[in-house]
Amino acid sequence: MTEPTTLESPTGRWEGPGFSLTAWTSGDMRETEFMYVWAECSLERVWPVEYRILRDGVEAVPWTAMADSARVFAKTGFVDEGGSPADTDPLGGAERLRAGVYELELRFSWNDHPYRFTGVRFEVAAQSAEHGGWMLRPESG
Repeated sequence: MTEPTTLESPTGRWEGPGFSLTAWTSGDMRETEFMYVWAECSLERVWPVEYRILRDGVEAVPWTAMADSARVFAKTGFVDEGGSPADTDPLGGAERLRAGVYELELRFSWNDHPYRFTGVRFEVAAQSAEHGGWMLRPESG
């Protein structure tokens, strides 16, 4: 099996040979609430795109296939009143996590070569926090 090419970006934007990938987190970002993981790829069709979530280097959520937003929102019960145009609908996933700082990894294969995308960190706040957590950018620590 071919070792994956690992691309790292703390901003959630990666450039690969002939493609780009963007990932982000959204939602309330408080423990016990659903938080969302999203990704958009410049390639027309790359399946499956998978994500996993690590906390302190330990897998908190194992590799999971991303789905279209309608399936993600069906899992959480969220009603997306605005919707996304079909050609810009990101792939996503939804998880409930304990408070803490996490790392997001994504992976897919293209042209029979595996790629892994790392570097994105995000915070999930305590349920009692006034505001939910956020994706941690390099300048925010």
